[in-house]
Amino acid sequence: MKMKYIFLSILTTSLVLRATTNLVAGTILIDHYYSSDAKRFTDKMELELETNGHTIYHNTSPITEDALASFDTYVLFLPGQINDLTLSEANIISNWVEAGHGLWLGGGRQTIDNIPDNCNTISSRWGVTYNKNDCSGVITDITYGHFVTDGINLPDTQVNEFGIYLACTLSLTDGISLARYEGNTIMAVVEPGNGRAILIGDSISKGPFDNTYLYEYDNLSLALNTIEYLVPEPGTVLLFGLGALFIRSKRRRGFQRRIYHKT
Repeated sequence: MKMKYIFLSILTTSLVLRATTNLVAGTILIDHYYSSDAKRFTDKMELELETNGHTIYHNTSPITEDALASFDTYVLFLPGQINDLTLSEANIISNWVEAGHGLWLGGGRQTIDNIPDNCNTISSRWGVTYNKNDCSGVITDITYGHFVTDGINLPDTQVNEFGIYLACTLSLTDGISLARYEGNTIMAVVEPGNGRAILIGDSISKGPFDNTYLYEYDNLSLALNTIEYLVPEPGTVLLFGLGALFIRSKRRRGFQRRIYHKT
């Protein structure tokens, strides 16, 4: 009887927390292999994500199907800064996303490294091209009505502005522009197959998610909202003998209401 009460107490607490925060905790893989800066400048962002219930791991070798198998979301900033993505690795990532996972692909420092080419090995198959240019400033031309910019599940996380430094613009033949610099897309969302990806022309190395600039403007809100959007809703587990069948619940829709722009 005592165990029954303990179980009910835990269940009730869990339901209350979920009803209050509506957060979805994820298992996040942050890449440290393709970029040298990712291992040096993401500490504060990782701490904030962990504070919000996410579990963080690091990738330190060429990406494989096995390496991605246990994760909800893959954060890939500045690919090509020290190691280039191969076509095989890009195929692994894109197939994994399309199977129902989330990718956060961030560019930056375009005048120094071959980062756009590496980003495009993945993004171009979804209709998004990272351009070989650079721009810096404060982004205020933002599309609202989307989870990433509105922060539906998190209090006080609407993104009104965020900073960029030596970012690149994006060209779209598919997907939706979420933010623009002088009329040119700087952040886009695509939903290939059963998955989701946030593609942005900046990340760290003085970008919005860098340790130094994370708490400026609404950079932190943008980071938290992005991960919340990319992590799938918890699924249902049905047991059959010694095996288990995992069924994902339907992912939350990206656009929660009428889309509008603020410039």
